[in-house]
Amino acid sequence: MNDTKKAIKLLEKFNENAKKYNAIYPKEIKKAENYFKKGIRAEAYVGLAQVLEYQLHKFWIRYLINSEKKHQIPRKSLGLPTYAEILWNVGFLSTVEKKDLLAFQSGRNKIVHFTSEHVRINEHPSDKLIEKQFKKGVKVATEFSRYFKMPEIHIDPKIFEK
Repeated sequence: MNDTKKAIKLLEKFNENAKKYNAIYPKEIKKAENYFKKGIRAEAYVGLAQVLEYQLHKFWIRYLINSEKKHQIPRKSLGLPTYAEILWNVGFLSTVEKKDLLAFQSGRNKIVHFTSEHVRINEHPSDKLIEKQFKKGVKVATEFSRYFKMPEIHIDPKIFEK
């Protein structure tokens, strides 16, 4: 196989992997939305929280890598509320994104604690509030997904011809 064919094959493989990578976040967000629609709210919140926390962790690592100061890269997550606060402080998140993330985290905490304790009718979280907070999380996760897209590279094979 000549070098041109090897280069084209590598680009095709790269693009194939980029498509798979780019589908990860939307797939997980959609799965969480489907759980929510089916009434499996704790699973929906936990799944979406994992997506958001991972995305925020990636933002924080990018910030640290691009920072002029020498920083210790965290090996484990600092938690969604901590990331929201520090990434807002360094200008990576808007005030609206920070508020939406914290609202989502509040909904996540309510739904997880409600389902993990014995059911008390008078302490049931409001369905409207839980849904509103979940949608804020979906909005932010979807927006963040755009930041992490890998580009597909398309090159005309004719450029390799001499």
